[in-house]
Amino acid sequence: MTPQGQTAPAFNRAPAPLPPGSPGAAALALIAAAQLMVVLDTTVINVALPSIHTGLHVSPAALGWVITAYTLAFASLLLLGSRLGDILGRRSVFMAGVGVFTAASLLGGLAPNGPTLLIARGVQGAGAAVGAATALSLITALYRQGKKRNRALAVYSAMEGAGGTLGLLLGGALVSEASWRYTLLINVPIGLIIVALTPRLIPRLAPNPQRLDVGGALLSAAGLGALVYGLSRAGVAGWTSPSTLAPLAVAALLLPAFVAWEARTSSPIMPLWAWKNRTRAGGYLLMLLNAAALFAMFYFLTQYFQEVLGYSALKTGLAFLPLSIGILAAAGLASAAVTRIGPRPMTMAGTPLAAGGLYWLGQLNDHSTYAADVLPAMLILAVGLGLMFVPTASAAVTDLPDERAGIGSGLLNTMMQVGASIAISALTTLSLTVFRNPLQANPGTLHAAQAAGYTSGLKVGAAIIAANFLVAAFVLPRRARTASAASGGA
Repeated sequence: MTPQGQTAPAFNRAPAPLPPGSPGAAALALIAAAQLMVVLDTTVINVALPSIHTGLHVSPAALGWVITAYTLAFASLLLLGSRLGDILGRRSVFMAGVGVFTAASLLGGLAPNGPTLLIARGVQGAGAAVGAATALSLITALYRQGKKRNRALAVYSAMEGAGGTLGLLLGGALVSEASWRYTLLINVPIGLIIVALTPRLIPRLAPNPQRLDVGGALLSAAGLGALVYGLSRAGVAGWTSPSTLAPLAVAALLLPAFVAWEARTSSPIMPLWAWKNRTRAGGYLLMLLNAAALFAMFYFLTQYFQEVLGYSALKTGLAFLPLSIGILAAAGLASAAVTRIGPRPMTMAGTPLAAGGLYWLGQLNDHSTYAADVLPAMLILAVGLGLMFVPTASAAVTDLPDERAGIGSGLLNTMMQVGASIAISALTTLSLTVFRNPLQANPGTLHAAQAAGYTSGLKVGAAIIAANFLVAAFVLPRRARTASAASGGA
């Protein structure tokens, strides 16, 4: 029995029948398009910041909020978004999330001033949280554990990995050839198409009416928001700044209070039993590490391309294109293999490749070339990441009953946001320290100092992703489980 007499979920019952009309490739494409749009928007506007600065006269201090407003709302509301899908119906909540995201994109693209843009970005993040949290739970509800689900998860995972790269490419192209406004307006027709086609392509899934854990929703949103904001300030103001320490202190109070609340409430937004399954817990840890390394790589390698090699925004996006292609190809291979051998061997195979490729990138200097030094390392990294993304997503939703599928989705996406925030804030501080040391010794070596700072972050990213091997070895199960066995317990 759980607290207050609540019975634990029955994992040993037969899976509920799927709605009439098994979802096809079009339904999966629709879900993947929504996920790609959400992930893409985390990076597509990065290259537009200088144009926003001049076009809307946004001050340098406020410019960072164009990114932070989106990230804060996204990270804070993921758990709530996933639970709303379980309670109110995933298809309806998915459409609502995409609809809010689309409307906010229109508002931001037409924004006459900075404050309007910042409000739009915050609302965008809220819509993205609901849409992203529901997208993965739709896959777990529509596709049974096994080959079909793993193929669907391969597509979903590829969107996670390729979205950041494509965002840089698309953002560079739009800013160079049109206007920064189109980095937001491009979401409008895509979002409208997704909302219009969802009732036709995705079957309605019966909701599971329950009392919404309002206290848990408020504590999780405030705690995660304070954590992400504090981490974002650390990279700008330093770890000892009051603007960093104050929100981190608030998070240190609210997050334990959230866990204590969840242990006592009868209808938790994040049931603690979700962490008791080793496979799921391993999936959440893997996502934390993967996101930390991946977003650090995007951040530092983008800076290296533009500041050291002198690439334009568009050329920087094109430079990342092999990474996206490699991730897509490797994820397709992983979807077939993970069904037979399970997430543990697949993760242990991909980790050395990803860590090795990222460490190779960490050897770049101001004399390195793209063809000889960047491209080979990037391809190795892409294969390793593609092999790891599918087992990570698969592990995170293992053995969850259909009516609780949103829990795995919400936790997985939350780990992604927290991992990315921790890595960028901590590694930015390291990068600046390394950058200043050689520059102070020899002020004439600006590009060499920049390269040393950026690559120090890449080397630590390689160490972070190498930790996946330990998680796989000691947390994930040794063998793949059959579908029948998987339904037999937590």
